[in-house]
Amino acid sequence: MKKCCLSIVVAFFALSLSAQENLPFRKGYRGNVEIQTSALVGKGSYGGMVAVTTTHGYSFGDGAFVGIGTGYALDLDSQWYLPVFLEAKYNFIDRNTSPFVEVRAGMLENPERFASVSVALAGGADFGRISVKVGYEFAQALQDTESGVAIQGKSNILFCGFAFNF
Repeated sequence: MKKCCLSIVVAFFALSLSAQENLPFRKGYRGNVEIQTSALVGKGSYGGMVAVTTTHGYSFGDGAFVGIGTGYALDLDSQWYLPVFLEAKYNFIDRNTSPFVEVRAGMLENPERFASVSVALAGGADFGRISVKVGYEFAQALQDTESGVAIQGKSNILFCGFAFNF
């Protein structure tokens, strides 16, 4: 009896997963919540960060998405940051499992320390409502001075993220 009930439950979930609407190819509003972890890489560089972000925007119905996002990030020194970014994403296949590419451009700010501007390139796959990605981010740190904004340093960052799409 237990095997029969378990088989029915598994079959129900399998059918409901295959019957889901493919979000990247649905026209209109789309959003996500993402957990991302990153690590600085390069000569003499070390560090890392964990971020929780949310992105909201418009899906054009052909796999293309454009949105704006923000969130909360925490580094290894327990310093918090506020990320704000623009995101463009393109899914290649109109299926529940679809590879994608993504570009993000934005800034990361902490009023007590510094701000940085960055561009990130990522690739990954959507599995229904779940997205998994890995990518590379180039960041340029900026610092306020009396005469204006000065360039503080450059960072090369590798990251991975997991998102829930809605």
